[in-house]
Amino acid sequence: MRNKIKCIILLSIFFSVCIWGCISAAALLYQHPNHRLANERSQKTLNSFDIQTINRSLTRYRHYSAKLTGVAMVVHGLNVKPIKMLEITKVLGNMGIEVFGVSLQGHGNNYAKHSDKNDAIARMDAFKDVTYKTWHTEIANAYEIAHLQSIEKNVPFYFVGFSIGGLLGMDLFASQQHVQFDRLILFAPALTIKPYCFQLKMLSFFSNFIVPSATPVDYRSNDGTPIAAYNVLFETISHFHQSNLSKTNVPILIFVDKADEFIYVDGLAQLVESNDLDQWKICYIENLTGKEHIFNHLIIDSVSVGQKTWSRMVSQMHMHLNESLL
Repeated sequence: MRNKIKCIILLSIFFSVCIWGCISAAALLYQHPNHRLANERSQKTLNSFDIQTINRSLTRYRHYSAKLTGVAMVVHGLNVKPIKMLEITKVLGNMGIEVFGVSLQGHGNNYAKHSDKNDAIARMDAFKDVTYKTWHTEIANAYEIAHLQSIEKNVPFYFVGFSIGGLLGMDLFASQQHVQFDRLILFAPALTIKPYCFQLKMLSFFSNFIVPSATPVDYRSNDGTPIAAYNVLFETISHFHQSNLSKTNVPILIFVDKADEFIYVDGLAQLVESNDLDQWKICYIENLTGKEHIFNHLIIDSVSVGQKTWSRMVSQMHMHLNESLL
């Protein structure tokens, strides 16, 4: 009997890694033909901002010409380069919203440099060391700094997050009584994930084990994602669902693709219904990138969803945030 159980566990781990390996292999080969053009646009966008590095995990973006209308926290997804949230930052900046962009430990420049290690290895080492407390503290500290700015300037305070970034923000919101946001925008938030994702919990004791990244190469911060990071994901989901969800019933705009590989989309709708979250609005997007598109979870810019869909999303973001100014 014990041998059968061991065999089942080993087979489950094997198939779990195979699934993630297949997705990551496809992502590794994927490089959007508009990537170079996107990089040129990113540089042009950066030139329109006054940028201040507050610490390794927080960067402030203030549009040079726009009148200040609000303050927002923006948080990236798991193993996604923080700079890839730039198109979202541009949308907010053009609306006069000052952005505090969070870089979670193990992403971007949020790692300790070492003279005897190259940056990629040092970043991955930092990624392997993450815990629930690590990322929760970074989000909480960013909240205090950004929220104080909104109070001092007497403007609305927003939260914008993608995937685990959205989850971390919502967990802070639901679990901390003093945390308040006027409005939120979530891109494929990892509030409910598909059952097969939980198979990685069987590797929870091997925190340094690196799972090949499912993030397309243009967007990934590291070549792979350590089990330590997935442990944080699972712990945060559990903590969020045990928190005061009714507190989060404020205007929230959620973008998600029904074909998302990781988000349990039906579960997200059930979460809204079962908790009477009538101020949440789920917006199902249609990816229009054509034949080159292979990854439905990534929906954070015009390259990942197509220009037509992105334009619609931007319009919806404008409508959602402008309602707070009425």
